Amino acid sequence: DRECEAAMRDMIAAAFPGHGIFGEEFGAENADAEFVWVLDPIDGTKAFITGKPLFGTLIGL
Repeated sequence: DRECEAAMRDMIAAAFPGHGIFGEEFGAENADAEFVWVLDPIDGTKAFITGKPLFGTLIGL
């Protein structure tokens, strides 16, 4: 989860430097920006770890 969110944050920050990001793993960064991304890189971590196909990646703007 943490590694995935870090990668997502890096990509968003590079492409949209003025946007904020709120993630499940690292919390808020620039949360008062006009646009804020909301991230949950692996929703259903336990299922992911056990190999069950009951997980997803959530990202919203």
